[in-house]
Amino acid sequence: MIIQLKEITDNSWLVMTEKEQEKIGLLSTNKSGKYLLLTSNGKVSFANDEEVKEFFEEDVFDNIVVTQLAEEKDFFIKGFPVDFDHPFEADTEDELSDLPLYTKTKNSKVFHCAGYYCIKFPKGWIHSFSPKLSTIQKYEYVGPLKTEIEMKSNLSILKKNKNN
Repeated sequence: MIIQLKEITDNSWLVMTEKEQEKIGLLSTNKSGKYLLLTSNGKVSFANDEEVKEFFEEDVFDNIVVTQLAEEKDFFIKGFPVDFDHPFEADTEDELSDLPLYTKTKNSKVFHCAGYYCIKFPKGWIHSFSPKLSTIQKYEYVGPLKTEIEMKSNLSILKKNKNN
């Protein structure tokens, strides 16, 4: 049986069988080079990697699978940040065309506004990131703003002004 190590961090691995992907346990190492294997049957300590190889009767360190984390990408519509991966920029020809609108799917009729906003709800001003267009149409708002700092600054001013 071939054992694989699936990398979790630089010093810990999920131990599993290669073919069935059956999970055996968790192997980790510390700064002194000692290893600890945690399984459903208990713990096994190893003084070094040679003892680990002897335990599994193979060089498990030759079978390390490194998982690639998905790259985080920032998305923008008309220069304003979006909280959704791969947005579809809306093509509108009405009076709202100056807002950075997008949809989450190609044929969606639910529009979102890219950027940061301050929105005045009945109980007061709140911050919002990429709100729905229907919310912007229903309530008084300030935006779009390009950064969270800019939004917080505007929100602070709006909350201090009691007439708003």
